[in-house]
Amino acid sequence: MAIIISDDLIGKTGLSEKELKTDFACWLYAQEKLSLARGAAFLGITRMEMQEELSKREINIHYSEADVMEDLSNLSKIMN
Repeated sequence: MAIIISDDLIGKTGLSEKELKTDFACWLYAQEKLSLARGAAFLGITRMEMQEELSKREINIHYSEADVMEDLSNLSKIMN
């Protein structure tokens, strides 16, 4: 599916196409509709760059207790 937004409408927002696309990806992430990895892929940037874009907008990274436990388990396996 493609979403087409006219140049006229984009111009009226005062944003560049890249800025509009980044805002959209960050909004979807904040709504938990898009993962960090998919947001980064959509924008053609790294996950770290996506995290920086989220930080600029004061959007918290979704990192649950289960994620922490999984990371600790993986770290423990690596360290042993």
